[in-house]
Order: sequence, then C-alpha cells, then structure tokens
Amino acid sequence: MLLHTITAIGAAVAVAMLMSGCGTNDTPETAQEPPSTSLAPEPTGTNTAPPAGSGPDAPASPEPQDPNVEVTISGDTVEAPGNRIKANAGEPVTFTVTSDRPGEFHVHSSPEQTPGFVAGRSIVQVTVERPGLIEVEEHESGELIVQLEVH
Repeated sequence: MLLHTITAIGAAVAVAMLMSGCGTNDTPETAQEPPSTSLAPEPTGTNTAPPAGSGPDAPASPEPQDPNVEVTISGDTVEAPGNRIKANAGEPVTFTVTSDRPGEFHVHSSPEQTPGFVAGRSIVQVTVERPGLIEVEEHESGELIVQLEVH
C-alpha cells in the first residue's frame, strides 16, 4: 500500500511539473521572444490618486512658482507689465528681456540687486529673501518693470 501511495505522489508531482512549465524547453533559441527590458509596468493613462500635498486641507499656493515677467526695451522705451505680482520669498522670479541695448534692473530689495541683461534676448532671475513690496525698475530709463509682492 505504501508503494502505491509513493507512486501516486510521484506521478502527481510529475504531472504538476509538466503543467507548470517546468522541464525542458524544446523550442529553438531563435523562436523565443527577446526578454523585456522594462522594469516597471507601462502607465495606463490616468492617475486617480491626488498628488502629495493636495486636497481640501492643503494650503493654497499664492502663485505659480517661478513667475515670468516679459520685458521689451527699445532705446528708452520700456514695455513691461508695471503691475504687482505675487512672489514667494527665496524663490526666483524670471524676467524674459528682449532689448536693443544692454542694461540692468534696479531691484529695491534688501540688499539691493542690479542684475544685468544684454542686447538681444536675456533671461534674468531675481530672488528676494525678505517679504515685502519690492519695486523692480529698468536702471537707465527709471521705468517701473513690476512690483513684487513677496510673501
């Protein structure tokens, strides 16, 4: 009886191995598909989970980070918004300058800043560390570029 039980168990194991794909592979190497190099599943489209730090209890950001101010200068004529924009202390504000001459801005921050720009197209970044209302002027003409409401 013990011999019949061992034989039955051995046969069951052999069948299970064949069914699970264990054993030899009789398929030639050229017929195999190449192994996948992807380590993560492909994204399926939408992510239903809200981003970290969002939701009804998350604090509202006053403005998008890194606000951009467009400035065009032709001689002494300065075209800039001249309005007030919100900025976060310690985060840059970008000025995209198109000018027919080199020059600099005068940033009435503490400490004061005088970032320069070249003739042509320049990207100037200004970071104010202390909260307050900061005026930014084009130095040569004295024209107001923008007021930064720094929080």
